[in-house]
Amino acid sequence: MSIILVSIPFYDRKAELSALEEAVSSKRAELIILYGRRRIGKTALSRKLLEQHSGAYVYVGSSSIREFLANASRAMGRTFTSLDDFLEHVFLEFGRENKILVLDEYQRISKKLSPKIQYHWDASARKSWVKLILLGSTIGMIERDIGYAGPLYGRATRVIRLNGFDYETVREIFGEKGEEEIIKIYSILGGTPHYLMLYERTKTIEENIRNMFLSPGAPLYEEVERLLSIELRDSSRYLEILEAVSMGKRTLKEISDYTSLERSQLKKYLLILEKLTLIEREASIIGKGIPRYKFRDNFFNFYMRFIHPNVPFIE
Repeated sequence: MSIILVSIPFYDRKAELSALEEAVSSKRAELIILYGRRRIGKTALSRKLLEQHSGAYVYVGSSSIREFLANASRAMGRTFTSLDDFLEHVFLEFGRENKILVLDEYQRISKKLSPKIQYHWDASARKSWVKLILLGSTIGMIERDIGYAGPLYGRATRVIRLNGFDYETVREIFGEKGEEEIIKIYSILGGTPHYLMLYERTKTIEENIRNMFLSPGAPLYEEVERLLSIELRDSSRYLEILEAVSMGKRTLKEISDYTSLERSQLKKYLLILEKLTLIEREASIIGKGIPRYKFRDNFFNFYMRFIHPNVPFIE
């Protein structure tokens, strides 16, 4: 089975692009953290910026320093022999030209590179106009690197979190469709750009669901399981919690009863799911009442309610 990727023009992101444009136009060095869950559009946004400004894009494929230096050498047109050699060039030569450098999937090498960036930033940032943009997933990089004890704490000049598209943007993307179909698309795929790109406009909703979800080779088959396994060491408890929310268990007590987790322990899991932007906590407008949890994006609600329980039957 083949899936045709629909080419979707660059939509929305006006606020994020404006913030990035302001940063790259500044007369100082900028260390920009652009983060969000996978497939949310970080790479597309950075490439859009590079269409308008001079710079380089480096994809971090693994934690290997040798591989990273090879990729950086190809992207920047010169050979680097060490991380210090690379960063000296970034700050003292590349930076003098006010260029942008994007490091994508930065979390894969952040443990090795962030302490080096800390040193070179402190030593050379005042003499440089470099615009260094680090793209990464939410938990690992943000908490470890720019948290209070992290090497980039106090050095990041801008921190931007990228969220999914809202309904109005999805409506713009599928403007030729009827309102009812657009509502269904948004109810199933939410606002994640990558998922929306998989939708085949010439096929029905049912055909799209079958092609995207309902076979071991489908592109969104076990998507949530994969996403959690990449971000977390043990995803089983988190899947149970997401399953509970999809079943309408929305209060702490209801989720605790469903998962058999103590409330104190459950709160830690819920906090991580909030940081991953999978769920959010709703509080009463007047500040009273029991907080309730819900999915931030429709895709995860649809997947956990209808796909995840039926994976054994799909297999």
